[in-house]
Amino acid sequence: MKMKTRSLIGGAAIGGLSTLAFAFAPVGSAQAATLVPINTLRNTGVNSSGGLLGDGASDANYTISFNGGPATAPVARTNPLAGAWLGPDSVSQWIGPNTDASFNAAPGTYTYTTKFSLDGFIASTAAISGKWAADNQGVNVFLNGTALNFSTPSPGYATFSTFTIGAGSFQSGENTLAFVIDNLNDAGGANNPVGLRVELAGLAEAEAIPEPSEMLGTLVALGSVVLLKRKLTKKK
Repeated sequence: MKMKTRSLIGGAAIGGLSTLAFAFAPVGSAQAATLVPINTLRNTGVNSSGGLLGDGASDANYTISFNGGPATAPVARTNPLAGAWLGPDSVSQWIGPNTDASFNAAPGTYTYTTKFSLDGFIASTAAISGKWAADNQGVNVFLNGTALNFSTPSPGYATFSTFTIGAGSFQSGENTLAFVIDNLNDAGGANNPVGLRVELAGLAEAEAIPEPSEMLGTLVALGSVVLLKRKLTKKK
């Protein structure tokens, strides 16, 4: 009788665990993976919802540092240096180091940094396409401290240059993109315009979340195991 009891309990347990494994199997395992937008990416010159900032407003989605110095918030402008710099659109704006109407600032290296999160996504499936423009020139882009060797022409402010960061490049959780700009000493050491414009779009597979019906099935199966074990124990 003891052997039979153990057999019944074991069979019920195996059935319950099988249901549990099914409930927590990735949703995409039975169908093609679905990629969804990475909703934490932000263009330059927009607010937390993606709307355009007002002229002279600080861009909280980016920081800027000069020659490796402390990071501060850059300022957004709709159309500085109209006719020379890339014109305005409805999804991004130029950002620069100060409130000067043309972003006049000292020659040197300016690094603009933005962070985004892949929480809720499978990081290995993420991919980003982007385009950037810079005065005078974009010299490199860094992902989590690793150089991607993207650049713009010199000068690079009249049109966008495109780039793509493929799947397998990102880490789980927070990621950092840094855009390095060279403001050339082409005015005899005097301040001259410096700015950045970036537009980003990304896709990744969302992490699987068990369906409510599957969770209910799991709870029922586990409950059956517990009840059966109690009944068999009482019969002993």
